[in-house]
Amino acid sequence: MDTLNLFEATTGTPAIPAGVKISNVEVININEGAVGTSVNANAFGSAAQQIWQIGTAVGISGLSNAQTAGFRDVTGSAAPQDLTANFVGTEANIALDGVTQVEFTIADTDTGAADVDLETVNISGETGSILELDTIPGTVETMNFTLSSDTSISVQTAATLSNVVTVDASASTGDLVIGYANVPSSKLETLTLGSGDDQVSVNMSNMTADELTVDLGAGNDGMLLSAADNSSDENALNITLGAGNDTLKIDVLGNISDATEIEADLITVADFNASEDVLDLSDLGSNGRDVLTNTELGNANTAANLAAAAEIAALATTDDDYSIFDFGGDAYILHDIGGSAGFDGGDGLVKVVGFQTDMIDGSNLVA
Repeated sequence: MDTLNLFEATTGTPAIPAGVKISNVEVININEGAVGTSVNANAFGSAAQQIWQIGTAVGISGLSNAQTAGFRDVTGSAAPQDLTANFVGTEANIALDGVTQVEFTIADTDTGAADVDLETVNISGETGSILELDTIPGTVETMNFTLSSDTSISVQTAATLSNVVTVDASASTGDLVIGYANVPSSKLETLTLGSGDDQVSVNMSNMTADELTVDLGAGNDGMLLSAADNSSDENALNITLGAGNDTLKIDVLGNISDATEIEADLITVADFNASEDVLDLSDLGSNGRDVLTNTELGNANTAANLAAAAEIAALATTDDDYSIFDFGGDAYILHDIGGSAGFDGGDGLVKVVGFQTDMIDGSNLVA
């Protein structure tokens, strides 16, 4: 793989002497002082696979599917450094190495006769701490993160990720912080994290997808779930905590839209480990947990179906409190929102697979 290093200071795209044509060079390194005010990938020929800006960075344009925009040893000040990467094609590739507090605007500039939409954004490498996504084309449906450093991934504007269906950080090894909240009309269907000690927040009130699957991956992860009143929409959520000592905190729970079609809205925790993981329900409800009697638990556990079991538990739970009952070999967290007697639309219900109320102790439940 051939490499070209540019060093001279310029006033614009790095100067290429008249008559000089660059071809068959795979790696372009534009060193500090040679960046100028902009970079156009077309200047380096179609063979260029990686175009790195080192020390100082500016916007880059003309990138194709096969090209990577690289940023190395670029440090921001108190405010994140704002960088723009313009791509021509369906896939955008960005590589980071020693970059701190960077804010990206990613654009699709393909307007030719063979115009195609940008659909996938791949961001890899090592950041100092903050990766801020400012603007991303509405055609982007997949975001892939392969990050080796501890990174907080934030969203600058409400519409930035509004059409993203898949967020895949499964190959990341750093500790990631991802907030998927306050993004209206979220179409997100899959959120997968890697092997670091990750923290993620999900606000279900913004969901439009029928079903969202979250896999926290390995590591000692934490998830904050806000499942606000969902009395009119059907949105199911499936959570896999993965290996490690994980904490699931639920601060709002009102996910059921129709008590006769529970599965359409049910939140399911697939792999809660009573000896390793923690359910934090300390902010749920006005007065916290109502502990059901053995009789109430027995009646719920032997009910004809889940709806009947939830009805029994709801009638035994004070308005705006929560209770935990068993049914079909699994535990269920029920939040009785109130407003009418029994289990109905607007109430909350979480299935914890393989868990039972007799497994609850001070090490796995924060009430």
